[in-house]
Amino acid sequence: MVLTPITTDAPIYHWPRATVGLIVANVFVFLLVESGVCGPFPEIVARYGLTHGQGPQPLQWITSNFLHANAVHLAGNMLFLWGFGLVVEGKIGWRAFLSLYLLMGALECAIEQVSFPGVSGASFGASAVIFGLMAIALVWAPKNDLVVGYWLPGIGVGTFDVSILTFSLIVVTMQGLLLWWIASTSELFLSSPLLHLLGALLGLIVGAVMWRCGWVDCEGWDLFSVLLGKQPQPVASDSYIPVVERPVAERPDAHPKRDRPESNGAMNPETGVARHKARCIRRVRALLDKGRPLDACNALRETQHVLDRWTLPRADHVRLAQSLQESGHCHEAVALWEEYVAEHPEDSDPIRIEAAEMMVNQQSRPHAAIRILKPVDSTGLHPELHSRRAAILRRAAELIEQGAVEFADRPRG
Repeated sequence: MVLTPITTDAPIYHWPRATVGLIVANVFVFLLVESGVCGPFPEIVARYGLTHGQGPQPLQWITSNFLHANAVHLAGNMLFLWGFGLVVEGKIGWRAFLSLYLLMGALECAIEQVSFPGVSGASFGASAVIFGLMAIALVWAPKNDLVVGYWLPGIGVGTFDVSILTFSLIVVTMQGLLLWWIASTSELFLSSPLLHLLGALLGLIVGAVMWRCGWVDCEGWDLFSVLLGKQPQPVASDSYIPVVERPVAERPDAHPKRDRPESNGAMNPETGVARHKARCIRRVRALLDKGRPLDACNALRETQHVLDRWTLPRADHVRLAQSLQESGHCHEAVALWEEYVAEHPEDSDPIRIEAAEMMVNQQSRPHAAIRILKPVDSTGLHPELHSRRAAILRRAAELIEQGAVEFADRPRG
């Protein structure tokens, strides 16, 4: 039986440059060794593999992680590196991931070489550090799914979806059983399953320390929060929160329709698209709570590249736009206000006035301000809003008279 991760539904906030680079480096080293230009393979292992019984060899702590015995050994490790590299690098970026990979590989090799001085022979391969990545992914994103490929004799090949938590438990259990079988049937002490489990233990510690120190944002879905039942609750529909404090008449259609999956915020947790939306909403809220509205806006735009024309629930949309406006990011705030009135034309008068004020005061876009105010019925406005609308129109007229140059509407995002 063969199991290997292929991809994941975990949010990828950084393109996996280092993961791809490490795969390329491992393949290049394998082809170079196979070509024979570096000498016979046993000599290469003796020089660059992790030798035991000869004391610490720091260079080998790096080089041994890039040696593989054959194409099957290489392919298995690279598929695992791809699957879990997506998750880990996707959260911390390529620089931090590359440093983490090399340091964790070196640390595992150093511990192995120092801890077993009486053992002869050598070990090599990337599997120990990759098991460490699996353990880190388990700590940071246990409930995210992996698409796992399998091969079963007599059944064939296929794929299935499984959580990182479940997959990690399956793999660790298999390695534990294999270690028990080796220990009970031979005198071999230092075996591949033992090194794999040591790598996983190291990764578990490293992942927990990085989470505890706040060096990674798990959005409340880390292993500890999940086990304690403290993970964020499923995102539900939101009521409309007006920008200005004024009474809003109760209307039958003012409440979210929970039985319509196409409405903003109504999530079906059984669909991948719904999970993607829910993760974006959680991330936007977390970033706003930390006072990082521009990063929250970027997180929304990244999701919109995947889910075209989708936007946040009303309350989150308004909060994000207000936060951007208060922090001085006027262009981003105006774009969100424009999207809001396009998505929710009903009861959008306060939003239109907010956007128009920024258009004339910060962006010198009088024609855009006039256009966005055109649907506003001044007869039913609150006196304060009526006064603001009149002031905006006067200012727009002044800008036009002064010859303000205004380009066509700017693209959003």
